Amino acid sequence: MSAHDHDSPNLQPTTPKRPTATGSPHTPYRPNSNSDGHRDAEPLSQDRKKAEMFDELYGNFAQSESIIQHIFRGTRKNPQELKKFDKDLDQAMDALINALPQRSEPEPRHYKPLVDLLNRTVEAYNKATNSNRSIFFHVYDKTMGDTINKEHPLKPDILGLLVNVMPNKPLWCDVHWGGEVKSTLVDLMSQAATYARSMFGADDTRLFAPVFVYQHSKQELRVVFFHRGGATSTTPYTLSDRDQLRKFAKDLYVMLESESSSGRDPSRDTRFLCLTKDLLLQIEDVICRRLYIRGSATFVATVKKVPRSIMQKPDARAVPDPPPINRPLRSGVVLGNRVTRSQTKQANAKTEESPAEVQSPPTSRRSERLRDKVLKTNVENKISGKLPAKTPEAASTDTDIDAAMRKSPVVKDDGIEKAFKTLIPLRPAGSISNRDLDALPETFVLKHSWVSSDRTDKTVFGESAGEMGIPDVYLEVVPDKNERYKNTEDFFPSDSEALQGFGELTRDPKISVYTFAGKCRPLEDAKSPKELIEGIAHAILGHNVIWKREWLHRDVSLGNIMLLPECVLRKRHELWNQGLDDKSGKTYCIGIISDGDHAVRWKREASEPRAKQRSGTLPYISRRLLIAWYETLDISSVHLAADDLESFAWTLLFAVLEITKERGIKWTAAEGRWYRDMSDTTTLYDMWTRKHAIIVRLKELIDIDRNNPTAPSFSPIISHFAPLLDEWFDLASTWASKARRFQSTNIPLQDIESFDEECYQSCVALILRYLPNIPDTWPDVPLASGS
Repeated sequence: MSAHDHDSPNLQPTTPKRPTATGSPHTPYRPNSNSDGHRDAEPLSQDRKKAEMFDELYGNFAQSESIIQHIFRGTRKNPQELKKFDKDLDQAMDALINALPQRSEPEPRHYKPLVDLLNRTVEAYNKATNSNRSIFFHVYDKTMGDTINKEHPLKPDILGLLVNVMPNKPLWCDVHWGGEVKSTLVDLMSQAATYARSMFGADDTRLFAPVFVYQHSKQELRVVFFHRGGATSTTPYTLSDRDQLRKFAKDLYVMLESESSSGRDPSRDTRFLCLTKDLLLQIEDVICRRLYIRGSATFVATVKKVPRSIMQKPDARAVPDPPPINRPLRSGVVLGNRVTRSQTKQANAKTEESPAEVQSPPTSRRSERLRDKVLKTNVENKISGKLPAKTPEAASTDTDIDAAMRKSPVVKDDGIEKAFKTLIPLRPAGSISNRDLDALPETFVLKHSWVSSDRTDKTVFGESAGEMGIPDVYLEVVPDKNERYKNTEDFFPSDSEALQGFGELTRDPKISVYTFAGKCRPLEDAKSPKELIEGIAHAILGHNVIWKREWLHRDVSLGNIMLLPECVLRKRHELWNQGLDDKSGKTYCIGIISDGDHAVRWKREASEPRAKQRSGTLPYISRRLLIAWYETLDISSVHLAADDLESFAWTLLFAVLEITKERGIKWTAAEGRWYRDMSDTTTLYDMWTRKHAIIVRLKELIDIDRNNPTAPSFSPIISHFAPLLDEWFDLASTWASKARRFQSTNIPLQDIESFDEECYQSCVALILRYLPNIPDTWPDVPLASGS
């Protein structure tokens, strides 16, 4: 499953002119130049990221007068407290309005008056409800303490933080509510979207991300809720108008009353998922995660069942039970304790000889994410009988979110107990039987994504269980229809309308789905070049299996091809004659195609193509589709199996480049350029030209090697795959040429079927021809330090 994804950009022309359409990249991590000679793509500028966010949310940006009352419906409203609140705020209203700068004043002049207004409203709420001030707004306007993918750090103008979070340099996971001030609405919303993306990226438990935005040229404030269906804004509150200011204050009152105001999922935290009241799952290792706002937002991790004996009997060395992390105050805001560096250092200074005396502060979201992967968890220490190791100092604030999230969190027994007590079990549609729970192995893969209810993994892969290249799907949990925030339609009240300047409103309903599947490995973990190519070949066979059942995958990428822990026997496929077992007549399988979130019924797609959106992960989309979408904005072009087969070739190239890097082997100049070209988020046309240049240069280097074999043009690993890739891309060019006849919508289905079947046969035959020459071991090159 790839690490980034959303439906391909809506390519409908608009007025005013949209930023250039972009697609979704695979998880390319973007560190700076390394000592081993690898230099990744340049970090995205803030303007570039804003353009991407505008494009991603185009056609999915709504405004609604009732959005706050709708999503926080059912919150407590005490008439007496409301009366006190109104009276207190009325006394300060004239001063707050008079403090607002003129609309033409420079942007920074508006920060403090706006923050004062927000904090005064919170103060009035706290007085009326007799609660502690739990949220405090700060004028920030400096870089945050972390970034995503080493991108240029963002500088939010305003941050709403819990009072126990120091505002000197917070992390995105610390942000309760974001804030921004700009003069134009499009610029304001695009900038706010970059903050929401970081809030989602820093905290996988977020169901939505609230951002306060102020258009100072009109003195209009909005609250925007970014969610997996796009974004929904309140109608503007004109702060210079007493009635409008009073309306905003009452809406903020409702947000402060809600336990869900930060948008976090009460059934999980960064370490655990509470499936039922009797089953807690511990997240061991994050396999992949997608960081865009709109779309499936896929999160995949290896999880294990937490033994009930550990949940009920915490270790004697555990921290004394603090108040529950998710306890609601009168304000309804979730509060937790946060570890400071000085506290961690003090804890480290304690000796292992007196473990019972170590009063480690309760872990926070911040510290959970930045722990070192090599440490053993306290749960493991308990089972093995070892004393707990010293806790390392929290990582530097200048960190990369993705790199941190790839590290397994250190979990203490007290953390398990707190999670068991405070997390709210999922509320699935229909009961989860004990038989289903018992069928789950102790360790398996958890996938969480937002998908159409008719396009879940169980639907796409379920009928093909036991066949080549198909994942084992154990259980699927979909939300109850009444569960809040688990359906994107919940963020579009009946009075929703398109936000001007962001296109006609299109809604693609998605629900939050948990899928439990068999354990697997990333493609980059292949034990040999042969296992790598066999894994991809078996995934192609799985792709063909679901295609025969009328499902077209449409999102082949590096993260969506997985390797099984060991070879397993599967039903023989007629295109594959390798790895046969004489006794069973079955075939050994090592690779699978996964993540059916974007699969469609291709026969229906061919006759009635979707008019608004396309799917794919940009670096892997076929050249035919890239140029068709760009040149003519022709999003009605039929997506063929042949397009996905070309995507497998790009996946192989990117996987080989990644493996070369991970094994400490220096790229050639051409290979480094290919990696950066594929990693960099770019336009459809730029990606098409880059792919064309890669193919041309690949062919040139093969010819050079053929004429001068003593001076190889490729690094050791890529040299084994270059000839195969060259022929594969030639095949794809032939497929694209033949596919021109499928541009219209009135296409005989039998023509498409016979064409795609021919493409499958030629692709698998090509791999089988090269397979005997692919080595069984990686080149004997020492791994780089830390690999």
